[in-house]
Formats: sequence, C-alpha cells, structure tokens
Amino acid sequence: MNTIAHHSSQLTEHMLAKLGLLPDEAAHQPPEPVNIPLACGRIAALVGPSGSGKSRALNALALRAGERIHTASPRDIPISEIWLCDWLARMGLETRAKELLPSFGLLDARVLRTPLRALSAGQRARLGLLAALARCNPGDTLVLDEFCAELDVLSARAIAHVIRRMVLRFELRCAIATNREEILPDLAPDTLIRFTATGGYRFDAYPRQRGLLHSLRVRPATKAHWRAFAPYHHRGRTLAPVAGIFVAEIAGRDVGIAVYSHAGHGCRARQGVLPAEFCSGSIGERLDAINGNLRVLHRVVVIPELRGIGVAAELVRRTLPFCGVDYVECIASDAGFLERAGMQRAGDVPPGPQAQRLLSWLAARCVSPRDIAREDARRAWLETLDACERAEFDSVLRRALRPYIETHHSALRGQVNAGTVSDQALAKTGEMLLRLSCRPGYYVWSRAQ
Repeated sequence: MNTIAHHSSQLTEHMLAKLGLLPDEAAHQPPEPVNIPLACGRIAALVGPSGSGKSRALNALALRAGERIHTASPRDIPISEIWLCDWLARMGLETRAKELLPSFGLLDARVLRTPLRALSAGQRARLGLLAALARCNPGDTLVLDEFCAELDVLSARAIAHVIRRMVLRFELRCAIATNREEILPDLAPDTLIRFTATGGYRFDAYPRQRGLLHSLRVRPATKAHWRAFAPYHHRGRTLAPVAGIFVAEIAGRDVGIAVYSHAGHGCRARQGVLPAEFCSGSIGERLDAINGNLRVLHRVVVIPELRGIGVAAELVRRTLPFCGVDYVECIASDAGFLERAGMQRAGDVPPGPQAQRLLSWLAARCVSPRDIAREDARRAWLETLDACERAEFDSVLRRALRPYIETHHSALRGQVNAGTVSDQALAKTGEMLLRLSCRPGYYVWSRAQ
C-alpha cells in the first residue's frame, strides 16, 4: 500500500510540474459555504457558472438540524416497464400527484400510460419535481440543484412559474441552484445569491420582472390550426360546427387554442340560468335566440409543457368578448380556469337517463366505474358474469355509450347497435365510464356581468 501511495504522490507532483505549479501553490481550501436564508413561502436562488460552489452551498442545507429536506432529480425515476401512473400509486403519491399532474404537463393519457423507461429527459425531470413536491408538507425545505437543466427555455420558464406558485401554496422553504438567468422572471426569487467562477458570492436584490404569461399574444385562427392540438384532446380531430377559433402564442410558438361553436337547443342545464328566450317558446323561437346570441366554448387545449401557468384562463378571458354574442356556455369537469377567465359555474350537469341507468346497474352489483375503467380489470370482471348478466350489461352499456360513440363523426359509429358491444367499443368503455361517473359543471359568461 505504501508503494502505491508513493507512486500516486509522484504522479501528482509530475502533473503539477507540467502545469508549472508547486504542490503548495496547487493546494486549494474551498471557502466556507454560504448560509442560505430560508423562510416559509420564500425562494432563494443560487445563480452562477458550473463549479462556482452552488451545489456545495446546497449540500450544507442537509446538515441543518430539525429541517425536513426534499430533493428532486431525474435520477430518482427508475428505468422500468411500469407505467407512470402505476409508479405514482406504488410510491404512495397518487392522491397528492393528481392535483399536480396538470401543472407539470403530465396529465395526458399517453404519458400516464408510458413506461418509465420510455420517458424523455424532460418528462423525467418534471416527474422528479412532481414526486418531490408530492412528499412535501408545510414548512419543509425543497432543495433543487441543476434546476431545469434538461428542459428547453419555454418549458423551464413554465416550470419555474409552477414552482413559485407551489412554494407559496404549500408554504415551503425552497433553495434552487441554476445557471439559467432566463428563468428568474418566472421564478421571482425572494433572495438572489450570485456565485463567481472563483468561488466568491454576493447577495443581490432581484427586481421583479414580467413573467412568461405577460408575453402571451392571441390571434384569430382557422380549423387548420386545430390539427396541431388535436392529439392532446381526448376527442381528437372531431369538432362541432365552428363559430370562432383563437390561438395563443408565446415567443413565436403556438401554445394553446380555444374553439367556439354554435349551440344546440337541448341543453337542460340552461333552465333557470339563461334568459327565458333560450329555454321556452316554440323550437323555432328558441333556435332563433340560440343561433343569434349564444355560443359554446367547445375546446380549450394548451400544450402539456405550458400547462399550469394560466395560459388557458388568459386565452379564454381575452377571447370571450370577441364571440359576437351576449352569452357563452361551457360544460366541463375540473375546469377552475373557466372561473378565473370570468365564467360563472351555474350548477352541475347530471348524467342522462341511460347513463344513470348504467351507473345504477353497476352500483347494484357493488361495482364502481373506476373499478372497471382499466381494460385488464374490466375483462376479468366480465368473465365473472353469467350469460344473462353479460347480455344485460351489454344492453345498458350500449344505450349509455350511444350518445358518445354515435356522434361527432366517431370512427366507432355503428359498433354499439349490434347485439354485443364490439371489442373496439369496449376499449373506449373505461374512458366513457369515468366520464359518466363525474359531475361536470355548467359554466356561463354574460357580456353584462
């Protein structure tokens, strides 16, 4: 061992000599780590080039007594065949993650059913941040090193905005190290510490600047623009008769779309909410009023990377007055952004009679829609039914699915009218059952409000 140590020492001295340094000159004592001030609901940002000491300063936080420290890294996400949604459930994070998934651009059926090994570097980074936040309790410390290093500029700024909001919402202490100055307007740090390449640092006051949302622009568009956003919507390419389309743009990129359509005459939720001319009188009179002064907010889609920063609410808020009518309605679930856009939730929309019959049939057998939403669980449950029960289930399911499948130019048209629901229609059953079991809200905007 002594021979090896002596040889290593000689090699080190030889390398230093080639650099023109003496051993004493090369000795480097790292500076004492900076004491990062942290408080609940506050963010401390450490900015500087690589090797300047940011990570060392963050590592010192782990030595503080009495603090619960949470870190996030893409390396925390295993390389596995397990789906993203199943991994969250196994980690015990499913409940908390549900409210965080939209903000991190991960609330997409294709992403949720993607094996962890197939996630992109950016998706893994966002999932690591989500998992860390899902574990936090008020007063905990969130430490993020190399923040957003894997993300493009727009995605990084969007995530910075989300972190700022979550830190305030959950009353967290947060320290973030980054070399990306462009995210600071959206991160809005309360404390800014700038590191130099030589290991020095100084505290700076960071002036508040306008964030990413302030650069949003809205312009009229056409149905051709819908093709780029259709893959992000569960109904895909189908659109009702279009009355107006608007696109949101940030930094030259189309990031969201709002589609308005003409309204039908059979919406029961209007009763007692809209003026009488929309709900009473002859069909002709009602149609004249509806066609002349009512529109439907038909689609609102934002690209996953920029969800959670308020694009949808801002897009709807700006475009509602340009519909050319006094009233706009929308039926939607979990759509708090509509209220932030200026629409009012006027009540719930109950399922139709056939959908209610299906839900009652399942409830009588102690089965919830969520129990059979997944294909494997549904097929296993179907095998437990005898021939009579299976025929009865097919009948009530067929009647409940018809309004969803036999409209909107669906590719499954005609596949729920046969004696047995087709395999392709059954593949859509899980999605339909989950939608039937929810209680969407009826939202209204009035020009006079």
